[in-house]
Amino acid sequence: MRFEVSSVLPASRPIVWGFMRRSETLRFIAQPKITFEGDLPKFWRSYQVYQVLVHREGAQEPSEYTFMFTKVDKEKGEMCTFECGGFIESWKHTMKVESLTDSTCRYTDIVDIHAGWRTPFVWWWAKYIYYPHRHKRWLELLKLKPATSQGNGQ
Repeated sequence: MRFEVSSVLPASRPIVWGFMRRSETLRFIAQPKITFEGDLPKFWRSYQVYQVLVHREGAQEPSEYTFMFTKVDKEKGEMCTFECGGFIESWKHTMKVESLTDSTCRYTDIVDIHAGWRTPFVWWWAKYIYYPHRHKRWLELLKLKPATSQGNGQ
């Protein structure tokens, strides 16, 4: 099952792209709904595979989880992942950033989830709980971090 969530962010495309490329951004925007245990790189790179433990808010036990960045394209402002673990058979995630003005951009998550008989429940949680939370955390992140602190925007 697939869904899309978009938000207008109060930052330029290069600033948001710089944040998108950093694993610390994922850790920040996912918390506290999801936390990751394990080594992650400073910057995401295409065709790199990462294995972590995922702690879901309210769950008793963490799940082993694998994700691979299948695309990190600065020119298009797009990153794609293929993810799986626990009862998630596949979680395909596309993240896009598009310029709107010099100081705003549109950030979009497109997610396609397959989790067997649990798919409708996981889809509902992701669409109505987790991704709105992530978009709210994006706004918090941009308020907390000065534009110059996002690091290498490549």
